[in-house]
Amino acid sequence: MSTLATELVEQGLLVRRSALQDRRATRLCLTPQASQRLAAWRQARSELVTTGLAALTEADRRALAAALPALRALLAALEAEEER
Repeated sequence: MSTLATELVEQGLLVRRSALQDRRATRLCLTPQASQRLAAWRQARSELVTTGLAALTEADRRALAAALPALRALLAALEAEEER
């Protein structure tokens, strides 16, 4: 993790900051450049999904909408497992 963080700092995507309560700890924060890249990536993915959904039939879109509760439950279970 430290090597990856160092690389991202060198690329100008992260900055290291000392934690306020514990000077031994370091916080990693996105730089404005990284925040802009992340926002652009999210926008591109959103447009991709929107285009893909528009290409589906109405029946397929209804099937996806009906599956959302199960997908949310799956995500919650995976997140809970990850926290253990």
